[in-house]
Amino acid sequence: MGGAALFAVGDGEVLVRAVLLQIVVILVAARAAAVVVRRLGQPAVVGEFLAGLALGPSLLGRWQPELFAALFRPPLAGMTPEQSALLVEQVLGFTAHLGLIFLLFLVGLEVDGRYFRRGWGQPVAIAGVGLLLPLLVGLPVGYGLAWEEGAIGEEGLLSPAVLFVAAAFAITALPVLARILIDLGVLGTHLARLALASAAITDGAMWCLLAGITAWVNRREVGMGFGQSLLFLATFVLVMAFVIRPWGGKYLRRALQRGEGRLSLPVWTVLLLLLLLSAYTASGMGIHAWFGAFALGVALAGVPGFPAEAAARLRTLTQGFFLPIFFAYAGLRTDVFVMLDVWSGPVCLGVLAAAALVKWVPCTLAARWQGLSWREAALMGSLMNTRGLMGLVVASMGRDVGALSPGLFALLVLMAEIMTLLTTPLVLLLARGTEWEAPLRTSGWLRPQSVPAAATSVSASEAITSVSEVPPMMKK
Repeated sequence: MGGAALFAVGDGEVLVRAVLLQIVVILVAARAAAVVVRRLGQPAVVGEFLAGLALGPSLLGRWQPELFAALFRPPLAGMTPEQSALLVEQVLGFTAHLGLIFLLFLVGLEVDGRYFRRGWGQPVAIAGVGLLLPLLVGLPVGYGLAWEEGAIGEEGLLSPAVLFVAAAFAITALPVLARILIDLGVLGTHLARLALASAAITDGAMWCLLAGITAWVNRREVGMGFGQSLLFLATFVLVMAFVIRPWGGKYLRRALQRGEGRLSLPVWTVLLLLLLLSAYTASGMGIHAWFGAFALGVALAGVPGFPAEAAARLRTLTQGFFLPIFFAYAGLRTDVFVMLDVWSGPVCLGVLAAAALVKWVPCTLAARWQGLSWREAALMGSLMNTRGLMGLVVASMGRDVGALSPGLFALLVLMAEIMTLLTTPLVLLLARGTEWEAPLRTSGWLRPQSVPAAATSVSASEAITSVSEVPPMMKK
């Protein structure tokens, strides 16, 4: 089957039909894969990503190249095959990037004070150690990987590829972690709140760090020095904290009161304009559009009722439509065989093992130091190793700014996916003897058995409370 057979008309409708067909195929494949992996005890996002990977050059492009070309490289009138493929990819990429602006806005709305009701000490210790050591280990590992590709510039350890590898070692995926905890039915427990608080701190710190890394990488392209980029970044954060947060919060509180908890269409128009302008401003500063969306979400997270209203309006479209497109877009740029052409299989496995241990070990030791039992501490280390979507976003940022080669990009993508795949099995293995054992047996994740009366359980009132406190974006 050739591409010309599917798209023979040489007008602008060809591009429209090509992209629409791609989206249909992506959504069908993503939903089918999500159903399969959910039955295997994995988050739906794992299936959606695997579907995107299968549609890319790693599987479909290698085993059915003509079908792959027909779907994702259709010929367009007046263009060379390379030009038409690039145009179609750019349209799909814009759709994926727009979806991530909404996603990072929703993620920012989750980073508020609800996870810190028992204090900041424990989550700060776990997040701090879980950030510092992976970054320190990720720098030499990234240097070695980039050296093999000749990607080390005059910056040495501060070369763009090295910095993005280090960031991928340190990230924790707050949205995927919250989704896993909801699916397991343990969100109302102390361990779950501690994990979410630690992940929220990690995400907030990492996005600020990634903004600095992107400013460093783009310092020549945007025509400003690194110091000037950092000054703009600090100014942007201060405006969000001391202008948007108080004034925007006041505007939204009044709008929610007038609408009895709902926002009117004019208010949503203003809010969406503010979101797009925040993303545009961050991009213009040489940071990244996604950071602007995340920062706006954090600034407005404290408005009572707004996170729930935003999730109700944006979550379905973002998670059901935009996210599968983003996974497919990442999959189209991921070729695991290119990775294996650069590094041997043992080297890749060694990097993946190092990425897992350098996050798990320090987080486990920090949790133990903060008073958790060894089993609870190991459980915390496993939860903090969830890279998921945020790991994929880090890899995509590095690829977008030209810092990551196809091989490095594929390695970081696989790292994010494998770390997420391991989370649920490790949690079920380590949960015995902790406060999670009883609810996991009740929900069927662990085999039922007679549980001593003294074992921890969740009362009806606690269950109601935990449901009411589910992060708005993650409510079913």
